[in-house]
Order: sequence, then C-alpha cells, then structure tokens
Amino acid sequence: PWAAAETALPTLGDLSGKTVIDCMNPIARTPDGMGLAVGHTTSGAEQVANWLPGANIVKTLNQVGAEIIADTSGFAMPPVMFMAGDDDGAKAVVAGLLTDLGFEPLDAGDLARARLLEPYALVWINQAILRGTGARGLRAIMEELLVPIMYDLPDRENVAEVIVDDAVARGEGEPTFVKVEEKRSA
Repeated sequence: PWAAAETALPTLGDLSGKTVIDCMNPIARTPDGMGLAVGHTTSGAEQVANWLPGANIVKTLNQVGAEIIADTSGFAMPPVMFMAGDDDGAKAVVAGLLTDLGFEPLDAGDLARARLLEPYALVWINQAILRGTGARGLRAIMEELLVPIMYDLPDRENVAEVIVDDAVARGEGEPTFVKVEEKRSA
C-alpha cells in the first residue's frame, strides 16, 4: 500500500539501472472520501523515482484490478494498459510483459504522465469497489461501451446481446449478435 512505500522501497537496496514497475496508486483518505495523496504537481511514480534513485521507473498496471491482470482472456480485444516512464528501454521491456499478460501496451509518455494515470485509476476503483461492479461488472461495462465502437452493429437498437467467443477474442472472427426477439423466445 502507498502508506508503506516510502519506508519499504529503500530496503530493496541499490536498484540503479534496473527496471521497476510502479503499480501503486497513491490513495489517501480525504475529508471527501478516497482521493490521491499526491497529484497535479507530482505523482506517486515520481515519488518512487526519488526513493529509488537511478532505477528506471515505469508506471503501469495501476489502472485495473488484480482479477483483470490475472486473466484478460475474456475481453473481445486486448484491453489497453497505459504506461509512463523516462527510459525507452525500460518501457520496451515493460511493453513486452504487458503484451504477455494479454494487454495492448500504450505509451503515455514520460514519468510525469503518471499524473494522468493515477487519477484515472480512481475511476475503476470507484466502479469496481465503491459502486459494487467488481472486476466482472467492470468488464461488462467496458465491453458494452467498446463493442459498438469496435464492430458495425446491425440494427443496434434490436440487438439484445453480443456473444464474443475465443475466436473473436483472438481477432479471428466477428461476434454473434442476438436480436431482442430471439432472446425473448429462448
């Protein structure tokens, strides 16, 4: 957790030249509820870089929960995972890891761009935890929003369900569109 990071990270020793993935979100309790402990003029990732001088910090894997990181196979397309860092070589290594995990890596820019990624994480935390959708619910919300953009839906208002099988998830086919009347008769 963020509150322990400043004490824990220096115990790792000298990580100069090493790639370090920062997947933490600097969350703190505020008078208004959950919020960021740092932001706008710095980020948690930039703080991590200060605590681990010489390490190549890459901010990523903070934008979804552990269930999605563990299994991206249920998505119709690889979900995007943003990353930010100052070292292009470190970002290339991390991009390979993200691809292996089933994500589509997207470089958001230098480490200061973590100032964008950390507040973005609050969106999924709000949906998954505070609004009770959990990882499965969040996946359904994402697909509901993305499928109409990714595919040309025939007669969109009469489509009750979109079925995405393994072939579609691999990019080798089109989803099956179940019409409202077919759904009612089933």
